[in-house]
Amino acid sequence: MASTEKRTIVVWDPAVRAAYWALVGVILLAPYIFTHSIHDAFQLSVLLMGLALLVFGAIKGQFTGLNKARPALQTLLVGGVAAGVAYLLAGAFG
Repeated sequence: MASTEKRTIVVWDPAVRAAYWALVGVILLAPYIFTHSIHDAFQLSVLLMGLALLVFGAIKGQFTGLNKARPALQTLLVGGVAAGVAYLLAGAFG
């Protein structure tokens, strides 16, 4: 890989990740804005989070040249476990 290619990756990789997480954050908060029930908003937000993790994992698989299903499921599993632990910790300390 050429030096300019490495610099381009170093600059764009964090920017793409930040934009992705900002977009996902807006998507996950949208149900709380557009629904009247917190319970319904929470369920919809969890569903949207799962879909976002699957899509992100599939995109990761596309760029790494792997089968898209495996990275999609791995990302869903890791992200789902992390979100579940965060939810439990917030309930325990909040």
